[in-house]
Parts: sequence; structure tokens; C-alpha cells
Amino acid sequence: MSYRIRAVLEARRAWNRTAQELAAELLHARRALGARQKDVAAAIGISGAEVSRRERGRVGRVPGERLAAHAAAVGLRLSVKLYPTGGGIRDVGQARYVARLVTRLSDLQAQIRAAQLKARDIRATRLVLAVAGSHANRRALASARPALVASFEMDSRRIWEDLAAGRDAGRDAILVL
Repeated sequence: MSYRIRAVLEARRAWNRTAQELAAELLHARRALGARQKDVAAAIGISGAEVSRRERGRVGRVPGERLAAHAAAVGLRLSVKLYPTGGGIRDVGQARYVARLVTRLSDLQAQIRAAQLKARDIRATRLVLAVAGSHANRRALASARPALVASFEMDSRRIWEDLAAGRDAGRDAILVL
């Protein structure tokens, strides 16, 4: 079985788990509000039976817009994000794309937090932030170093050696390119 076929099958399994979690959240939020299924149904223009099916995860597909409306009716906000997955760089086009991702550090705390949230959401076991070796980035890292060393390996030479040898760096890392 090819990588792409396995990836699609795993994506479908992951969506089924997510759909069950969303169903439970809709149910709990409605109950926390003290609302009845027919109240939610009237608010979003569907039947009470459809609300029941959604809350039990027994619907095939619900368009994102309708799911967002259902969530809003019970006091929730739907948030969907997509993250890249897959293997390494395959061609020159991808190399150019990756090069564009290596940007200037401006709000270091916010950029690290966003990366950590993405790592959490995709259930990554290790986070390696690659940043351009510009003077501005080096200054930003140096000023934040005391706060970062507790969470990140920052010795780029050691990180490169570990990556080249196929070893885990032992903890999350910031790699200066």
C-alpha cells in the first residue's frame, strides 16, 4: 500500500475520531446551556431529530458552515486548521517553498506558541523550529535565550549532528540555518 493511500485512510480515521469528539462537545454544550434539542433545531433551521443525530455522531456529513452554526447556537466557536504532513523535500519547488517559510523573528513568543500549538494538534513528538541565521534573528534569540533554554535545545551544531545521524535531539529545538 502506497504512502498516499495510507495517509488518506489515516486521515479518514482521524476525521471519524474528530467527528465523535465534536458530537460530544455539541451535546455537552447544549446541556450546559439548559437548552432542549428542539430549541437548538429551531435556532439553526433543522429538525430535532437531526440535532439528536449530530449529538450522537450519527450523521454522515455536515457541511462546515452548518456545523459552525450549530456550534454557535450552543455557545461554541468552530475552529478548523490544516497542517502540512508527509515526507521531506521532494523537488526544487518544495525547496523554494520551505525557504519562504524561514522568516524573520518578530514576536518570538507568539511565533513559538503558534508552532507549539501546531505540534500539539498534529500530535508531533518533537518540534524543531528552523530560523534564518540573520543578524536580527540571532539578536532576538540571544535576548530571549534565558527563557528559551528551559524548553529548547539551542545548540545548532549539535542539532545538525543529531539530525544527520538520525538521532532524536532529546527535546524540542531551535535550529539556526
